[in-house]
Amino acid sequence: MPPCPASTAGFRIKHRRGRALVITAEPFLLHALVPEAIEELNRSRGLKFAVDICMRGLGLWMSQSTADLGVVALPFAQSDMERVVFAEAELVAVLPPGHPLAQQERIQFADLSGERFIALRPSTLLRAQIDIAAAGAGVSLDPAIETTSGVTACEFVARGLGITIADPIVATSFRPAGVEVRRLGLVLHLTYGCLLPKDAIGSPLLTPVVEALTRAALRLGTGFVTLAGG
Repeated sequence: MPPCPASTAGFRIKHRRGRALVITAEPFLLHALVPEAIEELNRSRGLKFAVDICMRGLGLWMSQSTADLGVVALPFAQSDMERVVFAEAELVAVLPPGHPLAQQERIQFADLSGERFIALRPSTLLRAQIDIAAAGAGVSLDPAIETTSGVTACEFVARGLGITIADPIVATSFRPAGVEVRRLGLVLHLTYGCLLPKDAIGSPLLTPVVEALTRAALRLGTGFVTLAGG
């Protein structure tokens, strides 16, 4: 990111006074990605943080005057903040422990026909993408369970209630619970991005946060996440 001298003084002054850095994030990114990045930043910089939930249907949870940075899946139209892409993720199939499909390296949409499918609610960003892909493959997914949360969907999978398609960072965080994570035959992508105040691009405080989020995404994504443009 290019330096932005106008923003540098403002961010230095307000944080010198001890104000917490306010991060808002969509719930699935709060599950593992944001905590991983904050852990790294806490060790290296000792910043104070305030973390809030950003609900996609309601736009940015806090206004840009109080939120220093938002962590979201892009596109995210409900904000006039600047959008910065930091990583690309490959959606994955998440299978219950011991499921026969775990013997395959890739899961085709045809493989999901007749399986108990755990879907995200129609209002979610990924649901439309998954439905379009399934329709293109000639497969009708009849969800046994619907939820607005990818974390909850993976919890249902871990309990043996069905199969889901999920963000890879959320999915791999459930491996200790026994779930199997497999690539899809038809690759679907998810873009991770940050929302920044327009005068904060290049801030010496926010740039390290974006960099920490990028490193965290690569660590947690275990091969399913790549750098933006990589």
